[in-house]
Amino acid sequence: MIYLDQEKLDQFFKSVANGFATTPKEVLLFFVVLAIILSFLIIFYLVQRRGMHRKLLNQSAQRYAELIDQHKLSGGEVKLIENMAEFLPPEKQKYLLLTNQHLFNVYAGKLLAEKQVSESTLASARLKLGFRLDQPDEIPSSSAELLEGMPLYIIVPGRQGIRGRIAAQESRGLTLALENEGAALSVGTMVRIYFKNRVGIYSFASRIVSATRQEVTVQHAEEIKQYQRRSYYRRKMHLSVFVRPLYTDGRTYRSTLLDLGGGGASLGNPKSLFKVGDLLKLSFSSGAADFRVPAKVVRISKNATVLHVQFESITESARDRIIGSLYRITDL
Repeated sequence: MIYLDQEKLDQFFKSVANGFATTPKEVLLFFVVLAIILSFLIIFYLVQRRGMHRKLLNQSAQRYAELIDQHKLSGGEVKLIENMAEFLPPEKQKYLLLTNQHLFNVYAGKLLAEKQVSESTLASARLKLGFRLDQPDEIPSSSAELLEGMPLYIIVPGRQGIRGRIAAQESRGLTLALENEGAALSVGTMVRIYFKNRVGIYSFASRIVSATRQEVTVQHAEEIKQYQRRSYYRRKMHLSVFVRPLYTDGRTYRSTLLDLGGGGASLGNPKSLFKVGDLLKLSFSSGAADFRVPAKVVRISKNATVLHVQFESITESARDRIIGSLYRITDL
């Protein structure tokens, strides 16, 4: 059996307790030391962060200078980028204007809105930076983004429209090869140019700066107008069309197309025979193209004398041909 001396045990616990006891000076000293350590860590973090920020700024400035030299930007084009950079938020580095086409377009639009830049300088910078449309369904911001080889249509006031194709992108303008050889155009003439992609039909106003019988060069334009969305583009017309029920050998009726688009048409309802839901087959010619397309009556108007139809099971190639036939019409 073990016997404990109570007096010695009390002395032991008292000495342990005294080891944890602290004076006010010791407590103050502890917090002073802790504050010094924390201050050191905060100062170290701030100095390190400032150093990293300075390093990033230096790297950004170096990258900016390299890109300016790489793309051989002129003094006017560098000034353009500097003016655009004034709109940038603090976290954005201005070299991004030379590498990010979307960012360039956003701040180019701001400069244009405030009339602080010429369209020719913007177009020249776009060309040198290699900013083009990458996808067929992208909406263009400038004529300088259009791809070489793209077909287009030139409208000259008082004259028949002229088909052409982009032959070259140049800083002085857009050079267009003309399909109508011998269609002499004069320098200084104002024109409107139409083009299309998978999303819509677009146009821009321009001026001819040089011309031969084979090609013309027009000024670049930064204001591109979306004429209509491609899927819903329609044109009013007066065109013969033959109509019959789709799945029967019923009689074929002659009617008139009132408007036509890539997604459907409006036409006269022969003897008011057809009604909503009927499936029809339409046969018509537009320009040099012949079309035979299935269609569904989706609406009737004017006391059942006009059918509004939607094309059914139409292939994209057939839709493209219809859009193309409308696109070639001279009074777009």
